[in-house]
Amino acid sequence: MSNLDLTIVVPTYNLGHYLPETLKSIQQQTIDFELWLIDDASTDGTAQTVADFVKGIPNFHATGFNHHRGIGAARNFGIDHATGQAVAFVDGDDLIAPAFGATLSHGFTSGVVATAVGYDWWHRSRGGLIAFNCCHSVKCLIKSHATAPKWAVIFGTRLSLVMP
Repeated sequence: MSNLDLTIVVPTYNLGHYLPETLKSIQQQTIDFELWLIDDASTDGTAQTVADFVKGIPNFHATGFNHHRGIGAARNFGIDHATGQAVAFVDGDDLIAPAFGATLSHGFTSGVVATAVGYDWWHRSRGGLIAFNCCHSVKCLIKSHATAPKWAVIFGTRLSLVMP
């Protein structure tokens, strides 16, 4: 899979101070990829932050909904507009490792319809990020501010069902 065959979709909604760190981690990826940032009618300036972030980067796109539609609608919008052969979802408050996109791309080979990596869980405190819980996965490539288990999954956008 070539690098631009990966599309990363990030739904956003009222992310305030979390979003700049997420965008910085996206910017530090070691491969080229397509990015879709979909704002779900934020009321806190998130939509403007998203729009400013993509300016001047040809493979980065931002759009916003006129009314709150939910994370599923935002992800579906990203899928519908993705040009890559594979789509990965990242939450707007996640911090992804620089090798996140490359690792998923390398795992997505001919005949593979989905691949996944585990998350590390982190808790934001006054002193910075502190490990909250760790998943025992092959590679921990994402830090999330959530306190529940998560997995980053990448799916092919052009799947075909093979019946025996």
